[in-house]
Amino acid sequence: MTDLQILRSMLKELTQAVSKAFQTPSLPAFILLYASIDILSSLGRPMNKTKHDSEDFKDWVTKYMIAGKKTFDWNANDVYGARCGILHSYSTESDLSKQGKARPLWFSSYSPDKSFFFSQKNVSPKSQLHVDLDEFLKAFSDGVRSFEAAIQHDPIMTMVLHHSKSLAFHVTLPTNQNRGKAEP
Repeated sequence: MTDLQILRSMLKELTQAVSKAFQTPSLPAFILLYASIDILSSLGRPMNKTKHDSEDFKDWVTKYMIAGKKTFDWNANDVYGARCGILHSYSTESDLSKQGKARPLWFSSYSPDKSFFFSQKNVSPKSQLHVDLDEFLKAFSDGVRSFEAAIQHDPIMTMVLHHSKSLAFHVTLPTNQNRGKAEP
């Protein structure tokens, strides 16, 4: 498989897993969503940058989830703060939100197939930012498509992808046609 084919497969796996996880929204679904953004932002970092950091995450959110789209109430700092809160303390609060550098994101969805409201005790209602879950998930999936398009049309992004160690690990699940056969 070429690097681009592996990337397409990985993007499909991530978006399908996130979509499936949010069929019944839960905090672990958010962990998968934020980890997916972490993975994608690591792939999109400059080739000369060896370590992934918060700026890569925020740049990816800004460039692929926010830029050129409708105006959202949330920004990349808010999303990174939400990521830190969920991943580090299973909470809406993070060090960034406690310092006033990010607003806690409280997600809600009223679509018939997944009514959901994210809340937490002992968090000031003034500091919370209510976010439509369906709109946020659409921004993520649109961002993944924009990211894939950017890689396909930008030779430098293609080189970054080629040198990424993330693509060295790829799982191919057996299908009915290749069940039992080892894949190269």
